[in-house]
Amino acid sequence: MDKEQLLKYIQGALNAEQAGEVLWWIGQCEENAAVFAALKADWVFGRLPNTVLPEEQAKRLLHRQSKPFGKELLQTLMRVAAVLFIPLTGLAFYFMLTRNAADDRAIATFTPPQQQATHLSYHTNPGVKGLVVLPDSSMVWLNSCSTIKCPGEFNNVSRNVELSGEAYFDVKSNTDWPMYVKTPKGITVVVSGTSFNISAYEDDRDFKFTMISGVATLIREKMRQSIAMAPNDYIVIPDNNRPAKVTKSSNTYYNTAWKEGFLLFENTPMDEVIKKVERWYGVNITVNDRSILDYRFTASFHSESVSRVLDLLKITSNINSRIKDKEVTLFLTRK
Repeated sequence: MDKEQLLKYIQGALNAEQAGEVLWWIGQCEENAAVFAALKADWVFGRLPNTVLPEEQAKRLLHRQSKPFGKELLQTLMRVAAVLFIPLTGLAFYFMLTRNAADDRAIATFTPPQQQATHLSYHTNPGVKGLVVLPDSSMVWLNSCSTIKCPGEFNNVSRNVELSGEAYFDVKSNTDWPMYVKTPKGITVVVSGTSFNISAYEDDRDFKFTMISGVATLIREKMRQSIAMAPNDYIVIPDNNRPAKVTKSSNTYYNTAWKEGFLLFENTPMDEVIKKVERWYGVNITVNDRSILDYRFTASFHSESVSRVLDLLKITSNINSRIKDKEVTLFLTRK
């Protein structure tokens, strides 16, 4: 890491992704942390005003500082420490200091700034959609089987929420008050004012993110990676162990149409079709022939019943179904 990049970080001149790279480098070893601390101290001291003391006062100060940790020196060090210990509120992770018997070590972690304990939880049942207004007036549309948690009031440092499931966010803009959306996939989304869609169900393999407007940063905790997202960017992360590539979405509407009541399938694998139908209609689907999972399905529905979906599935393939209450069984029609 070159000195110029570190100075830009200290001066707050880097974007979220570049700042994330600097913090990751600092946390790699004690030597890196020491280099950064020394550079930060030089920068801070360089910005302090120069004051010429009267000769007698300077002599008295030097005499007192000749004694180890004199009162004035201790106060000076405490003031410097207070200047250096600045919370990193604009990033998706911060430094935690942990005491060791031999030394102090700065550990880079991807934990958002601390906030009061979460005590509000909103959940949508199968077949139900919902709209939640967060304490800052941001709007969140929840898809079926989704949960969002947040405090009753955000602090003045950050806006922390937790999401499990799928949601469309319209975040109230404030560049000095970032929102952190933590998901069960080990990925945290950092935004300050933007619209986007997240799909992060615990029982889904994929994490999906669609950028609608504004900018966002995805923090992959396990990979120690930050990914910058711009309007119309789309990303699918099948797990949190491999690199992921951002692509431009040719149809962001497809990824957000559920908010308007549309159930869309576009060459969708059958296992994903089954999960969507279960959540959308609140049914349980059983497959009695594993080869059904090799099929793909393309269709568009709006306000149709689950029977209509199954009828179209039968017309476009040889997949038949039986329905009893909320239980649906899929089987192949043998010719």
